[in-house]
Amino acid sequence: MTIESNPKVLTEKLYKCIKSLGGISSVEEIVAVNNYIFNLYDAIESMGEEQCRYNDDTIYSSIKSPRNYRKKLDIYEKSLLEDYVRNQDFHKEFIDGIYSYVEEVIDKIYSGMEIETTVLSHKDFEEIFYDFLREYHLEDFFNKFYSDRAVFNNIYSIGDNLQGFSIFNPVLKDCDVFVNNFDYTLRSLFALVHESGHVYDLLNFDGDMRSFNIYFYTTFYNEVVSKMFEKLFIHYLIDKNILPKESTNLLECNIIDNYDFLVGSYVFSLFDDETILSRRFKMMSPDQIFNLIGKKFSDEEDIKDFLSDFDVVNFYEPFNYTYGDIISMFLANIVKEDGFSNEIVKEFMSLRGKPFDVSFFDRHSFNSSEYNKLLEKQ
Repeated sequence: MTIESNPKVLTEKLYKCIKSLGGISSVEEIVAVNNYIFNLYDAIESMGEEQCRYNDDTIYSSIKSPRNYRKKLDIYEKSLLEDYVRNQDFHKEFIDGIYSYVEEVIDKIYSGMEIETTVLSHKDFEEIFYDFLREYHLEDFFNKFYSDRAVFNNIYSIGDNLQGFSIFNPVLKDCDVFVNNFDYTLRSLFALVHESGHVYDLLNFDGDMRSFNIYFYTTFYNEVVSKMFEKLFIHYLIDKNILPKESTNLLECNIIDNYDFLVGSYVFSLFDDETILSRRFKMMSPDQIFNLIGKKFSDEEDIKDFLSDFDVVNFYEPFNYTYGDIISMFLANIVKEDGFSNEIVKEFMSLRGKPFDVSFFDRHSFNSSEYNKLLEKQ
């Protein structure tokens, strides 16, 4: 495994991919490939190549039937909102049950202590990563993906290095992984593990382009495997007594991050059907949202602060990460005991590319009460 900070190879991929757009006739494939192109532009720009920016006109001029492409994206957004409203009673009850519990205990979870971070050698960093994957019989995944491939160091990223991102070309089954401000600490390793969950997820997705787009645009499933990798990794660190103070701090920070997305999901769950389906929420100011739902919160000043930075346009993200955390909490508990070959894990993997399935939760007693017990145990 090598670490790379030069985006040259990404730029080469980008221009090849744009050139290929003209030869694609399937709208589903155009949607999938253009999403990859958008993310590739974003990745290159975030690595310091400021002149490399996504331009709608450039892309649309390369696409056959750009009107059909835009229409398809709109259909997917509508499908997401309609599917949410169809299952709104379930979402409201589930998220309310978790939010009510976590709101009470969140201040007790996070110590807020600043701890000194240990910088690992390249050898130790890679050995911990490999041993973690081997713990779950995923050494072949490491050997196939990381033995001759670089992990990109996004040195221009501002802020916490607990994060990273990955980009995936569904046509070529080609994936690249980025870690923000890579520095051979557990936090960088945690980000790499999360993104490796995405790689594992997408390389093992065997649906057609339509199923891929449904998975990517209209379900709340595509953070589940990455969040499951996170949870398994934290279990691994604590079980092996690896840098225990830092591992505990990592767990605390992760719970806080998950809580922020949970609050966002709870905010959206308070909107009525008309506000959701009309997409009126996209034009609402923080004050308008507060006037609509502020009384539902015990600390009105806290929710005012939260709403001041809330991305109200992005309905998808908070639910995606919230359900990623919820479902992965159950699945990680199963995988820890029974491995990835467990039938419930296989069943979840088969749901990717299909509409949100409430019956999956009912069949396996995945409910807010059980989630809260697992969080308390954690």
